[in-house]
Amino acid sequence: MSTLHIPTFAEVLAISRAHGRTSKYPHLWDKLKFYCTGLQGGGKQWYDVSGYDKTSTLTNMDPTTDWVVTEKGWALDFDGGDDEVQLPSGSITPTTVFSVSGWVYPRSGNGTLFCTNRASLGFGLWIGWSAPGGVLYVYMDAFENHSFANSAPAANVWTHVAVTWQTGGNIKVYANGNLLIEAGPYTGSIINNLIPSIGYGNGGGYVADAQITNLSVHDRIIAPNEIQKLTGDEHAIVRPKQQIPVGTAAVAGGLSIPIAAHHYKLLAG
Repeated sequence: MSTLHIPTFAEVLAISRAHGRTSKYPHLWDKLKFYCTGLQGGGKQWYDVSGYDKTSTLTNMDPTTDWVVTEKGWALDFDGGDDEVQLPSGSITPTTVFSVSGWVYPRSGNGTLFCTNRASLGFGLWIGWSAPGGVLYVYMDAFENHSFANSAPAANVWTHVAVTWQTGGNIKVYANGNLLIEAGPYTGSIINNLIPSIGYGNGGGYVADAQITNLSVHDRIIAPNEIQKLTGDEHAIVRPKQQIPVGTAAVAGGLSIPIAAHHYKLLAG
């Protein structure tokens, strides 16, 4: 296996300017408010490529070891202890409509995919689980807290999870592009948006022992056909016109895949 070279932000920025950018499905940029891509691979920050610059910070994580190569591209490896990716306070503020989607590979225990208030459950948006294959939670402030038995992602496999909701409509939960749950209708709005987090919730009570990548937040309902695209292509939102190989890395199953450098802050184009 060759030695990996993790490109610096300056190197990747130069590559992006030289070779341009593209979005395979431009409509997926409609009301996209946050997106951390699996094309990054390295660094203390997970850059938001949506254009809104809600750049997140790896907290209690080691950027030299917690970026891992997977079949879904680069992912962050959370240890189930105190690892998290923390966003700026108030940077994600879904109120009456939202869609959250991402890839997760849970190993054990409870955990969090994404929340808008890292300190508490039931105050802000929180999506988490009791255990792999166990209860899936979707909390939206104290007024709508929902538990769905036997709906959490299974252990030791990659699952694409998408959750959509709009005031007066149903909560819909998708797994690998298939509608898993539909419940409601529900009213109200999400009012408590404090410090958002990936992989960490309830003040440390729900920290993922998992790998997470390609997480997006939309201020609209993403349609089932869009969820199918996100499931079928983990880089559906952002795919550079040209990849710059910088090495190879072993992944599960003995495979070896090329690692490419990309601009961390690609915009729709």
